[in-house]
Amino acid sequence: MIKGVTVITKLWERRTTNPLAILTVIAVGAATLFMGTATASPASAAYIPVNVGMSASNNSSQTAVVPVADGLTPRAIRGRITAPESNNGATLRSGTVAVYAGGQRVYLGPAAADTFSATLSNPTVTNGKLTVGLSYVVSDLQNDYCAANDQQIGLEDVSVDFTGSQTPPQTVADFLTPGVNGVNVLIPTDASQELVEAGLAAVSAATHVLESDAQVRLSTGALDRRITSIPGARVISITDAENPVSTSISTNSGLPQLNISGQGSELAQAATALGGKQLPLAGSATTKGLTQQIDSTEDLVQSFKMLGNSQPSLDGWGTQSIYVGADQSQFGGGIGDATVRIVGTHTAIPDNATATLNTYWNDSLIASQVLDKSTAIDYTAAVPNTAIEAQNGLRIVMSSVPAGGNCSVNQRAIPMGLTLDGGQSQVIAKRGQTLQQGFKRFPQALGGTLPVAFADGTSASQGAVEAALLVASLQRANSRQLTVEVVPFNDVVGTSATALVVGAGDAASNDLSSPLRLTEFRSLASQDMQFGVGVNAPYAALQAFASDNRNLIMLGSFAPNESSNAEAHKLSLSLAENAYSRSGGWNSLGDDILLAQPGEQPTALNSNSVIPQESVTGEYSSVVWWVLLVILLFVALGLWRYLSVRRSRKKIANYVDAQERADEQAFNEADGL
Repeated sequence: MIKGVTVITKLWERRTTNPLAILTVIAVGAATLFMGTATASPASAAYIPVNVGMSASNNSSQTAVVPVADGLTPRAIRGRITAPESNNGATLRSGTVAVYAGGQRVYLGPAAADTFSATLSNPTVTNGKLTVGLSYVVSDLQNDYCAANDQQIGLEDVSVDFTGSQTPPQTVADFLTPGVNGVNVLIPTDASQELVEAGLAAVSAATHVLESDAQVRLSTGALDRRITSIPGARVISITDAENPVSTSISTNSGLPQLNISGQGSELAQAATALGGKQLPLAGSATTKGLTQQIDSTEDLVQSFKMLGNSQPSLDGWGTQSIYVGADQSQFGGGIGDATVRIVGTHTAIPDNATATLNTYWNDSLIASQVLDKSTAIDYTAAVPNTAIEAQNGLRIVMSSVPAGGNCSVNQRAIPMGLTLDGGQSQVIAKRGQTLQQGFKRFPQALGGTLPVAFADGTSASQGAVEAALLVASLQRANSRQLTVEVVPFNDVVGTSATALVVGAGDAASNDLSSPLRLTEFRSLASQDMQFGVGVNAPYAALQAFASDNRNLIMLGSFAPNESSNAEAHKLSLSLAENAYSRSGGWNSLGDDILLAQPGEQPTALNSNSVIPQESVTGEYSSVVWWVLLVILLFVALGLWRYLSVRRSRKKIANYVDAQERADEQAFNEADGL
């Protein structure tokens, strides 16, 4: 009830003498009053975030689907409506927003930022999918909004509560089906390096298959209650046994569990296969010799179809747009240059009608075409390297106006349409680097392979949980499945390979020349802040930096004494957790250092603006002395040369004087004769 009153109040603040607007106020307010009593969510709801995010321009709608595991039923949904504060500086046109889920309307309100929660009564779930829709309607009394489809309403932070018990999977192939909301990878407490490698590979595979729809975590020795309490959760247990690698399905604490047992590199290959395209061939609960090697072929030419949009199309007068994601990781590595080719067909343009096609890369206009009588479209546009980010978006906008300029009442006009060829429309990239060192260079810098090393006496089992969180975070941001392998720390120091280092301390940070050395210091002063750490206080740091022509990620900590080791490890774990659980995930990390100290939130720093530590400057003190010595040698050489030239000139002058005296004496003697 209060919700409905609030809506009417908001609408009344925009009051008008227009009859249709008044009716809209009454209708929307009444509907919201009704929904205020009908959409209260269950008090015991356990909401699970789902991978749903969309936006709709005015007088349009968008839909997305939420996977639902067999045996589960959605019973409640909640989310957040986003809206701009103005339309290019002008007042927003009033409108109505509606959200639908499973064939039911769960929200109705004015075009403004808001939150909602609602119960679902027997929602429609088709083929294991719950459809969620967003509708945005603007009533424009001028009957002319050809170029007015410019207001955007968004739907974000959607989460769903489920009831029921999931149907246990019968085969390996359907163990990680869409709708699985949590995966707990379980390894022994004293796991060997091979078991840890297989565990990390399983984390990467499950994260790749389920994308951001599920929580995927690794635990040692015991199940993680944060995962096992989620409806639709499953367990992957990895243990040591004789080869060939075998799989079986059982239950653990009432949850379906996939058991993978084996040893050596074959164990990690079996875990990797959980994310492979050939997994559907594993049509039984028990298998032998399950294996998969990821195709790491680099493809710098990505069609729109490969990028996830097989046949983009637009239809209708006004402003319509197509979006195609082009993250650097989709090209198998970092890119420095790109060219976009657009191939397609548009409908014939009637006389006195106009249409343009604009192409944007990350909101930078890279091409603009006036559509004419020729219905074929085929053009290329270069992308400025300054516009290339880790995550990129290509937006193609068609703006059209029919003869007479009236979009809404000219219903007899042939609708404007455009269809792009998803196979021939492409993004052609070249290898390069446009980003400063730091978190934004990942995951594309990995190139499909993620070596993981444990440093400074940290065993693989001790650092497995932190490593798994970082692997999952990087995999979420990577469009391709990563090949995860555990390597010795000395191999990272002695090669030029990009890698993830976990458990670093003072020695490892010095060996890798990290921006922040993990030793005691009093403060780091930057251009706009003073970040202090007491010499007797532990701290932890997650760093992404360039060293020896390769990019590294390093997680480590400093403990001033043995009694603070546990606190330092806790801080290190909190940083790994932050990288995985933060809103936006890995892609939201900025700069190149994330620092944690007791009782404080993680702090982001840019090493370019930080005064070097004493341990870093001391490292170059010998170099400075050598430079000074060379300078002194040059000065001495210059002085020696100056003195030598001076002596030579004096000798020459004396010789010339003696010669002149001899000549004068000889002349006088000749004159006396």
